[in-house]
Amino acid sequence: HRDIKPDNIILTSDGKIKLADLGLARKVSEMGDEGPEELFGTPQYISPEQILGGKADVRSDIYSLGATLYYTLTGRFPYSGETPTQIARRHLTDPLIPISDLVSDVPVAVEHVVGVMLAKRPDDRYVDAAALVEDLRAVAAGGFPAYDLVDGSQAPIAFEDESEEEEPLAAVASTPVPAAA
Repeated sequence: HRDIKPDNIILTSDGKIKLADLGLARKVSEMGDEGPEELFGTPQYISPEQILGGKADVRSDIYSLGATLYYTLTGRFPYSGETPTQIARRHLTDPLIPISDLVSDVPVAVEHVVGVMLAKRPDDRYVDAAALVEDLRAVAAGGFPAYDLVDGSQAPIAFEDESEEEEPLAAVASTPVPAAA
């Protein structure tokens, strides 16, 4: 899907959940020093591997769904900033604020599931939707998730330019501004 976010999740009248906008990741642009910078996807929900221009797979969607659940549970985006580039950079470098620091009544097991979903590295996340569903069922039944929350899963991800300047990341492409007609 590559753009899971609340706006793309639909609850039907018969209680089914459907995803809209399949495969149509939105292009977000901002003006950088070298022209427009473009990010494909929604910055608040995009996975680190997409930001770095890596291969997106089901684990990328699990990350985006985790960001959606984080927002649903806390009323805050997992990472925020003034520009799409700032938000993208924070997905890579900032540790996730624990849900329990923001909301006191979210069960530890739910926080654990969301933490696994929002691991910075794909290999630290649920391997597929079936593993996620299995843990969600365990939590719904009053149990604890079986999937481990890997130590260091929120460790910063290094990228080429670690300066404080607003340099484009791999998913933020610099393109020339077309001449006015």
